[in-house]
Amino acid sequence: MKIRFGINNRKVINGATIYLRIFQIASLLALPYIFLINIYPAVITSQNLWSVLFELGIVSIPRAEAMLLSFIYKLTLNEVIVYFIPLVIAFVYGIILKRGLDGPEKRAVLIRKILIILIFLDLVLRLLPFRFNYSFAWYFVVIGCLVRAACLIFLILDLKQAAIQNGSNNPQ
Repeated sequence: MKIRFGINNRKVINGATIYLRIFQIASLLALPYIFLINIYPAVITSQNLWSVLFELGIVSIPRAEAMLLSFIYKLTLNEVIVYFIPLVIAFVYGIILKRGLDGPEKRAVLIRKILIILIFLDLVLRLLPFRFNYSFAWYFVVIGCLVRAACLIFLILDLKQAAIQNGSNNPQ
């Protein structure tokens, strides 16, 4: 498939589609580690492939989602519940967002603008000196910021291309 930024490109991958896939993959990266903790608790004693995937996933999702998962774990102390929440979020968010992005152009533009604002606020939150921003090694934090910034850029490129296309379609 081709990647083509813009709004009304349903048969190609656009910036919003890339953002959605990155979000869903990042949400699912932590799951093997959470699953392994229940089967083999000693997996938490060393840095391994599963812990690296966990850290990459957690730093790449929005801070609000990561804090929600942390809060639910502290509340329930149950990894199984925390295991299913990212699955549900990735699935439901994907369905809802895909419908909105494939809808009328005004709604698709509005959704992209809202996502841009949310991602920007997430990036600002990551830069503030809160304790939860120092939970992972600095290089994972940088990777997470880069992933979120890339998502922001993909959505901006969609809007930019849509503006160019609308400008060429509506000469005044």
